[in-house]
Amino acid sequence: MEERGLSDYFVIDSAGISAKSAGEEADQNSRRIAREHGIELRSVSRQIQPSDLDKFDLILAMDHKNFDALQEMDLKELYSGKIYLVREFDPEPGTIAVPDPDISHADVLQDAFIILQRSCR
Repeated sequence: MEERGLSDYFVIDSAGISAKSAGEEADQNSRRIAREHGIELRSVSRQIQPSDLDKFDLILAMDHKNFDALQEMDLKELYSGKIYLVREFDPEPGTIAVPDPDISHADVLQDAFIILQRSCR
């Protein structure tokens, strides 16, 4: 967004389905790979909340498991039009899931970064 001068028009956040890493910084391998691409990861992990479904206009899931969990949060089926798999926006979708960056292997993290960057352009 910053590259295109659009950061004042968007609020971008990241949250996970699980609370297992809530309150933690991204691991050092994730931060290193982001830095290699000119991005400084300063975020702290948090668990997604039902109120996020209302707060955000677009909610992107990394894989079907997360997509299904987000759909289950939408008890009144009010938000299905704003929940998507991130790879639905990937011009080279391949498999529909983003490799799990929680694994922390450098090659998996690098692949996930490239897919996310390409999907969000």
